[in-house]
Amino acid sequence: MGSFLGFVYRQLTFKPKPIPANVDLRGKTALVTGASGGLGLEASVELAAHDLTRIILGVRDPSKCESIKSTISAKNPDIDVQIWELEQESLLSIRSFAERAAGLDRLDIVILNAGVKGIEYAKSKGGHELNTQVNHIGTALLSLLLLGPLQKTAQETDTPARLTIVSSENHFWVNLKEMKEPDTLANMDIKDNFGKSMDRYSLTKLLNVLWMRELSNRANGNVVINAVNPGFCQSKLHRYHPGGASFANMIGWTAAQGGHCLTDAATSHPKDKGAYISEQAVKRHVEFTLFTSTLPAQANGSNTSPSPFVLSKEGQSAQLKIWNETVQLLAQELPSSNLLSNVPRYPGSKVAAISTSSWEFYWNYYHNGQMLFEIERLHKDYGPVIRIGVNDLHVSDPEVYQDLTRINSGFTKDVRFYLTISFPGTSIGETDPEKHRVRRKVLSPALSGTRVQELAPAVLRKTKELLARFESASDASSSICVTSAAKAFTMDIISSIVLGQELGCVADPSFRNELTKHLDAIFDMGWTATAFPQVSALALQVASMTSVLPFPVPLASLKRSCLSITKKYLDSFSPKHVANGTASKTEGYSTNNNSRSAVIDVLMDPTNVEKHAVPSLDELNDEILMLLIAGNDTTSNAVIFAIYQIATHSMVRRRLFKELKETLPSIGEEDWITYDQAKTLPYLTAVIKEILRLGSPIPGRLPRTVPREGYSLYGHWLPPEVNIHTSAYILNRHPKVWDEPDAFKPERWMGEDASRLDKYIATFGKGARQCLGKE
Repeated sequence: MGSFLGFVYRQLTFKPKPIPANVDLRGKTALVTGASGGLGLEASVELAAHDLTRIILGVRDPSKCESIKSTISAKNPDIDVQIWELEQESLLSIRSFAERAAGLDRLDIVILNAGVKGIEYAKSKGGHELNTQVNHIGTALLSLLLLGPLQKTAQETDTPARLTIVSSENHFWVNLKEMKEPDTLANMDIKDNFGKSMDRYSLTKLLNVLWMRELSNRANGNVVINAVNPGFCQSKLHRYHPGGASFANMIGWTAAQGGHCLTDAATSHPKDKGAYISEQAVKRHVEFTLFTSTLPAQANGSNTSPSPFVLSKEGQSAQLKIWNETVQLLAQELPSSNLLSNVPRYPGSKVAAISTSSWEFYWNYYHNGQMLFEIERLHKDYGPVIRIGVNDLHVSDPEVYQDLTRINSGFTKDVRFYLTISFPGTSIGETDPEKHRVRRKVLSPALSGTRVQELAPAVLRKTKELLARFESASDASSSICVTSAAKAFTMDIISSIVLGQELGCVADPSFRNELTKHLDAIFDMGWTATAFPQVSALALQVASMTSVLPFPVPLASLKRSCLSITKKYLDSFSPKHVANGTASKTEGYSTNNNSRSAVIDVLMDPTNVEKHAVPSLDELNDEILMLLIAGNDTTSNAVIFAIYQIATHSMVRRRLFKELKETLPSIGEEDWITYDQAKTLPYLTAVIKEILRLGSPIPGRLPRTVPREGYSLYGHWLPPEVNIHTSAYILNRHPKVWDEPDAFKPERWMGEDASRLDKYIATFGKGARQCLGKE
């Protein structure tokens, strides 16, 4: 394959044959593009002759093709011939065509034959270079959109459906200059890059093969996807290339013979997924070494014979590159289309595959927060990967989680998800890795173990205050809400770190403060934020507007309350605070001054970290608000879970008290246990780790977005922008890692396996985005 002499030899010696007479297409529907004449029409006629029930012909101008019906009906009087308009230069026309095809009761065979061979630069109606638009972009879009109907038919009939893309042997003879450019498709649109004669046409035929192979790798379901070389034929393809037409008259096959190649690819070779078919055969590509020959492993178990470049490592990289560029281009030009809904197809909720919001609302609102447990159930039924949204997968495998969260994995936070639960630009809401790195470096000292050590006296004081509340309730034989008490306790501690002052929640009779009241109102809204991101985005926008609100918005009220405290702090410690909302550097920062906010001070220091920009007043307030919400909610959940587990496990309680008394025998009522001391207590450490594992303070799931280069998940390539979700609750109970995963067993952290368990606990996240407040 590939040499010019070999090409001429095959043209003269091989003659394509019709598909066997016993091929029965009764009951089936076929769709052929570029069917107004030439190879497409000949293939349609041949398919009709095998008792095909219905055929759809995609043509540019149906009004000029009525005579085609009689040509096809002459071979099969009972066939239903439908001629549909398809303008391959228009993505909107392609989408309309595919939407019409999706309404068919079945679709068994698709032959994407429409193409052009332009030897001079010309722009298509869609704005791209003509060859690129028609041969690659249009064909790629149509293949994506028709894959769903093919998969549906294959599933319902339990018979393989077929998708054939017409390529060419010209893909062997390509100038690879554009393939090495950062953005191949963009460079193909530039006139100066057009090259000579058939350079652009040949490159698009290479793109056909690369696209077909990647699509076959990704597509689940019983659909055989291949590419075919129809040979060098006498057809209207050469109408812009007089030299090619003359040469075709000399050695070219007839259009009917070329049509035989198309029908062969679309009806034979049922096991050769991802194959490149030439001369009606899938030839084996053999690489000879000195002592032996080897067959290179190809996707889906087939070994095919496209060009050496396609089979090379460079070709495999180019294959993924072209896929990513094409998907991104199509997503930009058809933003409302769900292009990847069928690639690949994973098990899970059918409702979620259609509407992410509806499924989440049903489980988290109607069933009061049960979505996570439904996800857990689906994993038990279907395995480690399930579909939980239109563009969302959930993974339960701890090894995959390790890979997603490793440093430099390329995965980023899902912008749309985090904009619904946090303010942009904050340490939690920032999705740009570099900006987050800077913000994280700025905040780390304020939330470090050293800062925790300095807070020991304040923690002791607050603990005594809380215990006094419990004793008073006990003396009065009255009840007390442990949940409210724990949340009040942690809010007072967190606020002293973030705001430089306690909010006085523990002292309040109802364990509340103005801020916590607004916070409770936000959580009372349930799961609206993630289920209905537009509503959440509106709330966040309103929260940043004026103080006059047309309707109650808890988040806006919380933001205003926090803003008043932030302003007072800046006015007290930074007199140079300017009226336009930008605060100057605070003076005299010291972490051991409990009246100072370690968080505000480091954020307002312009010399703190390189590339750090001092935030505006609103930006500063957003960061403080997010740290208050996240820090209080997660920590208090852990405290509540700890109280319950220690109270209900008497052996754990006794052993814990015993260790504390033996290790710290002389500690008095006015002494505090330092952070360094606490870390040396093995059983206390084991209890805390088990609380964090089993309690999973962060509910729900957190998504990461597949990077630009895509991601291989169990052998299936996921395209960019797909979201992979993981849940600490599920990962921290995975039986592959955790023995008796639902049991509260602090002892598991004291054995030889403890270091391995540390690697897999997912409570604080991993990598560059792990929790800032881990210490």
